[in-house]
Amino acid sequence: GANPTPVGANPTPPTATDSTDKYSRNFVTFPDSDILSANFPAQRSRPHRLNFPPPTVSRVCPVTHLPAKYFDPLTNTPYATVAAFKVLRKLYAEQVVTVTDSTA
Repeated sequence: GANPTPVGANPTPPTATDSTDKYSRNFVTFPDSDILSANFPAQRSRPHRLNFPPPTVSRVCPVTHLPAKYFDPLTNTPYATVAAFKVLRKLYAEQVVTVTDSTA
């Protein structure tokens, strides 16, 4: 049998040339397509999966409270107008400066 690794010891990773490792592959063949489709139907039923509604994504601008037409990839925030975009970027820049100052 294999020697157990003592607690706290780092086991040596197996290498590709280990001759003690054994691998196998199993091939399943079907004499005709009817038997294949009976065992592996094209459409599987998934009774174990629950049908949850899709997650709701906020599409409201947090600055104007209007429906957001655009999305700022830097702040990951939806926005509705150019003025709202400028506010978001200004707040982001202020946050970056605050974080940078506190870590210095």
